[in-house]
Parts: sequence; structure tokens; C-alpha cells
Amino acid sequence: MVRFVAILVLLGVAFTVQGQVKTDTLSSVTISAQRQVLPVRGTQTISGEILNRYTQKSLQQVLDQHSNVFIKNYGVSNMSTISIRGSSAAQTAVLWQGININNAMTGLSDFSLMPVSLFNTVDVAYGSRPNNPGISGAIILETKRPEWYRQKTKWQAGAGWESLQNGSFSIGHTKSWANFYNQLRVVHTQGQNRYAFENAYIPGRDTLEHSAMRSTHILNNFFFVAGRHEAAWHTWWQMTKREIPPTAFEEQSDAAETIRSFRNVFTYQYKAPFNTTYRGKMGFIYDDYLYTYPLLCDPMPAQSWQVPAELSIEKVSGAHRMSAQGTMTLQAMQVPQIKRLNRLGINGSYRYLPKGRPWDVLAKFQYEHGSWFKVKPAASVMVQYTVPTQYYSLKNISFYGTAYTAYRLPTLNELFYQPGGNVDLKPEQSRNIEGGFQYKKSKPRWQFSTDWATYYRWVDQWIVWFGSSILTPHNVLQVNSRGVEGRVEAQWYTRKLPKQEPSIEYIDEVQIAHVGKANPSTAHIPLLVLDGHYAYTLSTTAASAIPNDYSVGKQLPYVPRYQIKINPGIRYRAWALHYQFQYTGYRFTTTDESNWLTPFAVSGIQVRNQIAFGSGKGRRLDWQIGCQNLFNRTYESMVGRIMPGRHIALQIQWQWP
Repeated sequence: MVRFVAILVLLGVAFTVQGQVKTDTLSSVTISAQRQVLPVRGTQTISGEILNRYTQKSLQQVLDQHSNVFIKNYGVSNMSTISIRGSSAAQTAVLWQGININNAMTGLSDFSLMPVSLFNTVDVAYGSRPNNPGISGAIILETKRPEWYRQKTKWQAGAGWESLQNGSFSIGHTKSWANFYNQLRVVHTQGQNRYAFENAYIPGRDTLEHSAMRSTHILNNFFFVAGRHEAAWHTWWQMTKREIPPTAFEEQSDAAETIRSFRNVFTYQYKAPFNTTYRGKMGFIYDDYLYTYPLLCDPMPAQSWQVPAELSIEKVSGAHRMSAQGTMTLQAMQVPQIKRLNRLGINGSYRYLPKGRPWDVLAKFQYEHGSWFKVKPAASVMVQYTVPTQYYSLKNISFYGTAYTAYRLPTLNELFYQPGGNVDLKPEQSRNIEGGFQYKKSKPRWQFSTDWATYYRWVDQWIVWFGSSILTPHNVLQVNSRGVEGRVEAQWYTRKLPKQEPSIEYIDEVQIAHVGKANPSTAHIPLLVLDGHYAYTLSTTAASAIPNDYSVGKQLPYVPRYQIKINPGIRYRAWALHYQFQYTGYRFTTTDESNWLTPFAVSGIQVRNQIAFGSGKGRRLDWQIGCQNLFNRTYESMVGRIMPGRHIALQIQWQWP
């Protein structure tokens, strides 16, 4: 079977990496073991070990290097959006504590403004999944409460520095009682983002100017548990001011933006008798945006708020898991004008997961009604088959297939923004099929897993902005996306692994793995690690309402056909060395493929060390130094946005009880 897998890898079928679990073990921590529910295929968990290497970075860097998504980076000191399987940025949901926090006006999220240290779990859902409102997938951000409660106080502090004249610091505090748990995080970043580069548009050596940024985040998570009742309140305040630098072909720019966001999520759960669970969730999200460009236009403010709410019931009976949910979303823009958009929806799901049987079946139905449009019902079905253990040569492999429909509703800007809004827009509708398999192999000293998938998606009524002096959104395109993608993970250990699989816990806000008690003598830290990502994406225009549209049959702008990411590492005792390689293929910059950006390959290296203080005190200092763009490559993320060359980054993280 190993030979069979190796042949498929050589053929270039997509690699997949399952989220690796952190193997660092904290001393003097009591653990109550608990297994996670089996995940639905197509979802990747970014491991706690990887997140710890980016505590002074944003999600942009993590997702760009350790997932199959494509980060559309608008340049240094500018926004970064996401594309999953050739989608638009608005077709991907960003779920924070289960609530979609995409801006109500634009439908987007800026991943350069999301510090990694605010979350302890980051998942990437490829394709539509239950409770996922995105056509192409979702980024799932959560802070999970620990499974133990005893009086305890813990502090964390960190700092980062980059040779681009940037710096950052963070501080965290956690406190737990018998029934309460509170976590506070404060993150501040500030820098000039200044570097020199070779300018191909205006020949000569140039320096990036007008690129300063300052951003502050305060996040608090409060949990309360009493018997069968569990409640939580999550609040996240953000304020960002940044200058928008000129492109390489512009002489100057004085554009700037100020962004303020205030996000709240309230959740309640009651575990009733007879395996029945009731859940309620409500959010309040306020976004305040101000764009200034004195050279060209007057200040452009934008303010919006949204209130999403959910009520659900879940019943488990043997192999059957059933749930029903009602949803409501109220959205409004306050500036530049007052417009509102209301949505009501219902959905239900059924999962058949018999114990000891190879089948796992999941079906979902969803219907939503909006105040400005009608939406066709959406449905999905997924079937997963795990080869039984009696078939020895195939026992480590599982197959899955899914078919589903999904939609994206127009945003407030697309409907009402003046000038340019179009109240006659229809929702984007998609039909999707997907199939793949996962293979796992474990020996006493090594582990290997790979997950491959292939997909095909049709999207009708694709919304595109075009026009002459005033841009207006229109339903003009049918876009087909298809491809192959995957992830691979391998680990080699110096000691034999235990026979049982490690359970997954959330200890001190970091996802780790453990076997037995949290004792350094029982920790199993791999000596060699490797994770790789591969994506081949064709996302082309299939039909257009525009006469003589030259985009038909052509790749969508800025969607690379090929992405390859390889991350090998070696660990010895408290030391770790990681190498990063990323290749991004051609990206066309026009709809007719007449212009493109040259492919680029960049590398990076990181050296990390952990120093423990005291015996059983839980005090630890992590420090890390790295070099990005190791070989000083010159490349563009967008037309005219030349990225930094070789630069150094330093990170320090300190924690104490």
C-alpha cells in the first residue's frame, strides 16, 4: 500500500496535510482526556505548533504558507483577502465563534489585520460544509474553553521585531475558578514597512514610502459552566490606522484608511437529558471605515452594523445525529446612507455514524429568505467510507464524496452603495461535486498521512463590477472552477510511539497532544517533520452576458493555476529548525489573459528554542529568529506591488503561572 501511495504522489496528485498537533508538554498540568468528534472530511486544522511559530504575525502569513488557500495580497501596509479553489473573496465565510464576521458592506475580511495570538484554533473548510455560509469554504476561528476548572492565574507576554522597521507586542492573562474562566488578550503592532527594491516600472533603486501602520486589538473570552448549562461572551475591539503606499509606477500617494471594529458573540448551551442539546447564539458587529486621499477625492466614510442570531436543537440517538436550526441576520449601513437588509432562514442536518461500521453519511438542507431577493433552497450530502480493518492492505484509507448547492447573497455595497449600487442583483448560485480520500499509516517510529481531493464547481450569476466612470455590479458570468489539491504530513520519532492514538486537548490556550499524564517523560516529540501542500486550480469564465466578452474560457485574474508549499523541519530537545518553500504560478492580470505576473518562488528559515524555568512551575521562554525571502527574490503580489526582499524577524514569547 505504501508503494501505491508513492506512485500517486509522483503523478502529482494533490498532497494533503492534516493539522499536526502540538507535542510540547507543559509541566504540572492536570488533564482530563477527551476525544474529539470525528471531523468532516475537507476540513484542515492548523496545528498549535504552527500557530506558536507565528504568535507575532497575522493569519495572512499562516494561511499563505500552511494551507491550500491563495492569499491575494494587495501589498505591504494594505489589505489581504482570500481565495479558496478559485473563488472570489466574498465567497469565503470567516466564522469567529460560529458567527460570520465578514464586513456587511463589502462581504470581505482583511487577514492582515487578524493576529494569530488571538485564537487557539484555526480551521480551513474547503467547500461548503454544515453551518458554513460560504460558497467556496470558510476560515473558522475559535477560542475553546479548557476542560478543567480550578483556581489558576497565568500570564503571557510576547514581542516581535522585523528589519522592515516594524515591531509588535502582546500580553495575555487567564484566570479560572470553579465555574468561571476568563481570557484577555491585547496585541499591538506598529511599523514603517520600509524597504528598498528594484523598480521595473521606473528603472532604478526605489524605497517604499508612506507605508506606516498602527493596529491595536483587545479580545476577551468569558466562559461560565454550571451543571448542564454553559454560557460564553466573546468581545473583540480593533482599531487600525495605516497609510496606503503608492504602486511602483506611481510617483506619490497620500491615501490612508482608519478602521474600527467592535465584535461581540454571546452563546448559550443546555445539555438536556436523553442526549439532546439546545444552543443559542447572537452576535453584534459594528464596522467603521474612513478612506482619505486628499490628492484625488474627499474623505469617504462607511459605517455598518449587523446582528446575527441562531437557535438550534440537536438530538443524538445511537448512530443518528439530527439537528434543526433557525437563523436571523439584520444588516444595515449607516453611512454614506441608511439602508437595511434582513434575512431569515432555517436549516437542518442528519448524520448517520454507526459505531463499528465503515459508513458515515451527512445530509443538510438550508432555506433563507431576504428582504430584497429570493433564494433557492440549498442542500448537500456527503458519504464517507472507511475501509474495514479486515482488508489489511487498505485498512488505513477512507474515501469520501459530496454533492451540494450553495449561494452567496449580495452585500449592502452591491445593492445600495451610491453611486453604483444595483438593487436588481440576484444571489450567486453554485453547484458542487467533490471527492477524495485520506490515507494514514503509523509505525513505531514514524507517522504518515495524506489527504487528496478533486472538485468541480459551477457558479451562476457571478457578480462583477464594471463600467466607465462609475462602476456598477452586475450578474454577468458563469464561472467553472475545478482542480486537484491536497496536503501531506510525515513525522519521524526517536522513540517508539504508544499504540493508542493521542487525544487532543486545549491546555493553556494551546492545542497539544498527550498520552497519559502531562509529564515530560511521556512526551513524544518528532525529530523530523514534513508538511506539504499542492493545488492545481482552473477557474475560468464559462459564459458571459457581455457581447464579445474575451474572458470566456480564460482564467480569472489573479487566480494561480499552481501552488506548491513545502515545510520540512528538524527538532532536537528544545531546538527546532524549519525551512519554508512556496511556489506560486502565473497569475493573469487581465480577463483575456493578455497580461500576467511572473511566477515566483520564495523561501524562509526559522530557528526556535524553548527554555523552561523552575521545576514544575510552568514558566517558559520561547524565542525564535527567522529570515524571510531568504534568496532575496524580486516579485509582485499585484501589479505594481513589489514585495520586500530578504529581511529578518525576531519573536519572543514568555509565559508564567
